[in-house]
Amino acid sequence: MVADSMKTVLIFPPQWSPLQPYLSIPSLSAYLEMHGYSVVQKDLNIESYDIFLSPEHILSMKQKIKERFELLDNKERLSVKEQEKFVAFFMGMSKASRIHECISEAMTLIKNEDNFYNINDYNKSMNTINEALSITSLAYFPTNLSLFSFTIDNFDYSISELFKATIDEEINPYIQIYKDNLLKPIVNLKPDLVCISIIGTEQIIPGLTIARLLKLETDSHINIGGSIFSRLVDVLLSRKELFTTFFDSVITLEGEKPLLELVKHIENKKDLKSVPNLIFLDGESVCKTDISRPERIDNLPTPSFEGFPLDKYLSPLLVLPYLSSRGCYFNKCAFCDHSYIYGNRYDPRDIKKVVDDLNKLTNKYGCHHFTFSDECISPSRFDKLSDELINTKSTIFANADIRFEKGFTSELCNKIYNSGFRVFYIGMESANNRVLSFMNKGIDKDSILNIISNSSSAGIWNHVFYFLGFPTETETEAEETLDILISKKDQIHSSGGSTFLLGKDSKVAHNPKKYSVKNIKIDQKKDLELWYNYDIDVGLSNEMAQRLLSSFKEQIEKDNCDYCWSSIPREHLLIYLSRYRVSDLKDMIKIPYIKQDPRIYYNDYLNDNAILYMHKHLAVHTINFDITELINNKFNSPIVSELTNVVYNEKSKKIFKINNSAKKVIDLLDNVNTVGDVINKIAINYGISLKEARIKCNRLFTELLNNDIVGIANSTGSIPRLDPTFGRST
Repeated sequence: MVADSMKTVLIFPPQWSPLQPYLSIPSLSAYLEMHGYSVVQKDLNIESYDIFLSPEHILSMKQKIKERFELLDNKERLSVKEQEKFVAFFMGMSKASRIHECISEAMTLIKNEDNFYNINDYNKSMNTINEALSITSLAYFPTNLSLFSFTIDNFDYSISELFKATIDEEINPYIQIYKDNLLKPIVNLKPDLVCISIIGTEQIIPGLTIARLLKLETDSHINIGGSIFSRLVDVLLSRKELFTTFFDSVITLEGEKPLLELVKHIENKKDLKSVPNLIFLDGESVCKTDISRPERIDNLPTPSFEGFPLDKYLSPLLVLPYLSSRGCYFNKCAFCDHSYIYGNRYDPRDIKKVVDDLNKLTNKYGCHHFTFSDECISPSRFDKLSDELINTKSTIFANADIRFEKGFTSELCNKIYNSGFRVFYIGMESANNRVLSFMNKGIDKDSILNIISNSSSAGIWNHVFYFLGFPTETETEAEETLDILISKKDQIHSSGGSTFLLGKDSKVAHNPKKYSVKNIKIDQKKDLELWYNYDIDVGLSNEMAQRLLSSFKEQIEKDNCDYCWSSIPREHLLIYLSRYRVSDLKDMIKIPYIKQDPRIYYNDYLNDNAILYMHKHLAVHTINFDITELINNKFNSPIVSELTNVVYNEKSKKIFKINNSAKKVIDLLDNVNTVGDVINKIAINYGISLKEARIKCNRLFTELLNNDIVGIANSTGSIPRLDPTFGRST
């Protein structure tokens, strides 16, 4: 029996990947429904992306960029800081026009299985989508929004900046879309309780923006859950203003039991002091209740994705997340703090229940692709899981995170492949045995080599994670890690690298002396910071590690034509690998290089009947500042206004300065006037002979053609022009 008296809304806010739903609120929703409470789920993340990637939004962003550009263009001088904005807004206006025309096609391709598997079309569409998001970024400069991140350049993770960012409509793109599109449907539900799940730092500003608006617009109890604020208990207890502005309470750690109790207490108007894992404002003071033992994972129901707009996610086939265990079975790595949210405990779900869940989700939602969200799955557990999937004839494809454990034998990897798993995400971190031992990784170089051989031979795609700069690591030791990525590139199919980050709740942070870390720089003003800078006496500094990493990534991208697979989202990679073998996938993008003769003899075509035309990706502008000078001087000093004509190539991002005479000629290239017409008009306008006009015009025409500013056509049609990407790998 579902209770009708209590109205609960669960919200997953931006910003997170829009390629699949996230698992937090579907798990909580199913748990509440199991106990008789109805729930409305709102994935504001995908709803936001659906708006950001619409032609209408891009058009409105173009207007916003134009207005910001004109404010600067009408000034008498530009400061150094304003110059960067001036250039960005100028380029953004042209980009917005192009993206507005092609975003619908790109979105259709990404969601349509018919065209998704053409890797060139796929890359083009993903680039278009990323460019569309960059238009919103420009409109809200200095904000940066992409498919997988959201940042504001001047946000320093302080409470004071958080208060500003959640009301500043100049830099926060979510305020407008909440007010115009997403806030009212929630307010109209008149919920008693609204719970907002914040599991990543990118969600802090968007999540607390919607929380702030809901607190103003409703009488609902606003609750925050998720891993981020579970790590900020000390901040919550000392900052009462967070509760008066953004939310009424925070649930820490695992949320099922505490949320159920919170629902019951609000429904019955009971004192919140007996709700476990809760931090809330009681009068003038912030209170923290006792931590309860979490619900066993075996007692949890199958996640519910009811109410999710499953057709809006940016994938041609539905991909759902699944969690078969909570916490990490190893949980000893010195650098890691992932298990903090689970109280450093490991709780695996019964294998039969896991497979039953997967089959239920397949039958209910027609989903056959799953991303396992476990910290990692052990060899023994994978052995049992594979057997059960095979025995029940389950029809799934999945990826999973594993460790380089010796138990992943050739036989087991083959069984795992046969059960439907296509991708392993594996944390190598380092390939140097001393560093591996020092970070207490529990593996060695031999096990790394064995497992990548076993899994790749079985047909499983290996994506290896690594980082440089763990305390005391030397450059020679770091290069050993990079060497293995190159020497085993046929078995390590893709990789993701970073530099070491000192997490607030890691073992290194709790025992810095043991790891030769000193002077951990905790800035008391940056209340929300979860990673710290530090000093070392031995090994690579973070700056040295970053330089080494950047150099390596540039080299590997240059040398490997299939490097793009390192950056393809895991949901899309899984879909590709459910259709293609690893070898087929790698071969898809190995396009042979064909040398092209760079010379095109335009004089052979520049007859009076030819027609010159501006390419669609170019535009002529007259602006009040010499933008080429700004760029060449690298924004070093203030600049005064100077009327300037420019041609902007939106494809190559090049800007050409032209004089008034050249602009008059270009203005005549309207797809109607022939070369002869243009020469005649120039001769008349300037009072010069046809011969002189022809010489001057042909010289300009050749320059315009060589710089890919115009195209040429005659009675035989368009003349093929140089393609700057010709012969390069995708």
